[in-house]
Amino acid sequence: MELNDLKKSVSECSFDELRELLSGIRSNRRVPKKPPTSVKKKPQTTLDDSTSMSTDTLLAGISPAQAAALLAAFEKKKG
Repeated sequence: MELNDLKKSVSECSFDELRELLSGIRSNRRVPKKPPTSVKKKPQTTLDDSTSMSTDTLLAGISPAQAAALLAAFEKKKG
């Protein structure tokens, strides 16, 4: 970049250059702005038969203390 590449001051521009600059500014205002792009959401995955678990499989994997706490929570909610 050189000093000659910089834009001139408005006070140094000729009448034609000022009119062209003003016309460019006005045309930029008329151009519709694009809405900001949002972050793309990942599609939700659904469980198919190969990844779904049965209640028997889930209950077989918990400890007796966890099973007692789960049963107590169900009884509390029921009653």
